[in-house]
Amino acid sequence: MRCRLDWTDAILDVQREYVAMELGSEYLRIAVKEDPTILWRDPRAELVDKASDNLQETYLVRLYAVFENGLRNFWINSIRGTEPPMRQLLDAVSSRRKIPFHLSENAHSVRIFRNAIVHENSEKSEVIDIREARSHLCTFFARLPSNW
Repeated sequence: MRCRLDWTDAILDVQREYVAMELGSEYLRIAVKEDPTILWRDPRAELVDKASDNLQETYLVRLYAVFENGLRNFWINSIRGTEPPMRQLLDAVSSRRKIPFHLSENAHSVRIFRNAIVHENSEKSEVIDIREARSHLCTFFARLPSNW
């Protein structure tokens, strides 16, 4: 059984990986401009730019996946052994834990943005920075019990 701190640390670790890769992608962009042959397998420099441009969205999907996994773990181990859709799960946990509406809405905003990244026909969403997303999701987790 994992505790709340394990899950918030795991979310923070994803953000830290993103920061490391963001820095690394800048170094790679510079290196490819100086010597395009370092991309010997596929020498298209625009792929480096595209990967770098999509980095935040890629890591936001991972960040949300950790949150979802942790929330489902809490639900199954503390509430009941069902697997509701995430919208319903967020609402049910918010209700049972008396999580303030604005904190629940912040977590939903990350869910909606993640869905906009992953699914073509999802709700429209404003872009959420990975740091803001991490803050919203960890703040939601802070309202859960320490252990479950």
